[in-house]
Amino acid sequence: AGVVVVLNVFIALVCRAAVTLVQPEAHHGDIEQVTGLLHRDAFYRGVATLLASRSRSDDQYLVMVAVNIDSFSLLMGLSGAQAGTRARVAVGQALRETVRHNAIVAHVSSGGFHDFLIADSFTTPDASPLVERIRGAIAGTPQKLTASIGVAEARVTAGEDWTALYGQADRALYRAKNEGRNRVRDSRDPAM
Repeated sequence: AGVVVVLNVFIALVCRAAVTLVQPEAHHGDIEQVTGLLHRDAFYRGVATLLASRSRSDDQYLVMVAVNIDSFSLLMGLSGAQAGTRARVAVGQALRETVRHNAIVAHVSSGGFHDFLIADSFTTPDASPLVERIRGAIAGTPQKLTASIGVAEARVTAGEDWTALYGQADRALYRAKNEGRNRVRDSRDPAM
C-alpha cells in the first residue's frame, strides 16, 4: 500500500511539472481540462503578459491565429464524442509542439465551436511560415485532420488594446471555413 501511495504522489508531481514546463505561468485553474491548453481568460492574460515582457526589441508584430478543425461535427456524428475529444487533444498537442515556447496557445469553446488560438510576436507581419507549420502538424495527427485557419497581425506595443486583433482573426477564420476545408485567410489579405 505504501508503494502505491508513493507512486501516485510521484505521478501527480510529474504531471504538475509537465504542465509547468509547457505553460510556465499557467495555474491549474487556467488550463482547459480536455486539451491541457489555456482557456479564454488565461489566453487574454497570457497575451497581455507576452506584450509587456517582450525581451527582443525586434519582435514588433503581434500575430493572432485562430484554428478550427474541419468537419468536426461530422467527425463527432460519425464516430462519437470520444473521437471528437481525441481529435481536440491531438490538435492541442500538435500545436504545443509546433509553436515557439513563448507562444500563447489556448482552446476555447463557445456555441458548439471548438477553436484553438495562438498568439506570438514576430519581427515581420508575415505569419505564413507559422501557419504552414501548423497545417502540417494538424495533418500529421493520427486522424489526418485538416483545419481552417484565420490570421491577423498588427504592430502592437505594451499597453495598447490588442483585443480587436482576436476579432479580426476570428472573422478571417470564418471566411476560411465558408470557402471550404483546409483554407487559410488573413485579415489584411483575403487571398493569402
